[in-house]
Amino acid sequence: MPKAISPRWLTSALSLAFLASFLFPCLGLAVPAGTIIENEAFADYTFENENYKVPSNPVSLEVVVVRTPSVLEFLEYAPEFSGAEEILIPETFFENEPSGLELLILPLDPPRPLGSDEPLDLSQPIPLMPSDLYHQGEPLFLRLTDLDQNLDPEVQETILVTLKVQSKGPFGTLGSSQVTTDQELLQLTEIDPNSGIFAGYVQLVEGSETRNFDGELSVAPEDEIEGNYVDVVDGSDQSRMAALVDPFNRVFSS
Repeated sequence: MPKAISPRWLTSALSLAFLASFLFPCLGLAVPAGTIIENEAFADYTFENENYKVPSNPVSLEVVVVRTPSVLEFLEYAPEFSGAEEILIPETFFENEPSGLELLILPLDPPRPLGSDEPLDLSQPIPLMPSDLYHQGEPLFLRLTDLDQNLDPEVQETILVTLKVQSKGPFGTLGSSQVTTDQELLQLTEIDPNSGIFAGYVQLVEGSETRNFDGELSVAPEDEIEGNYVDVVDGSDQSRMAALVDPFNRVFSS
């Protein structure tokens, strides 16, 4: 005769199975943070020729965001490099007066390759590779990975990245004497709705005339470009990336 199963054991097992779907999210469906999920399970079984239906204890859970570290990368247009990664870059926006009373978020013009007036086609993937050296007149591409900013799996969300240009100070070297000559605040968009990976770009222009928050980054040879990201919810999650503007302004073709 088969061994009888305790109703109390069945109730506990059902509750544990339900909780496991939250402890191991890969087993369940992605739902937005803040969603309240209520559940009550039932066990149907037969014991000594009698049929029973036993409910579990009701369980209510709130979906929360698991905090993840961010990574900021600078990328360079590399159509001739065989190892370049093909990335679909969303349209990028910039905030033209982040500290003023009239905040405007405006779209950037499509990026232009070095030496060309023809913009890149952002409807197609762009071949990119990591870089820490740039030239006047080329675009700088950015990629920010922060999985906990994927709050809604059906929406392409946005984040903000600050870019600054640091020039040599009065002592002629970068470091404690460096001076900020330009800064931009970029709004990057998720490359896919359920990715937590954000991308964008900014055009590097000759630094003879500089105006903050105008959608272009004015640079000169030997300047340092610094990117900074801070998670709006978790201020301890910060990412920084830096690159140099070629001191000789030379372009090498591979």
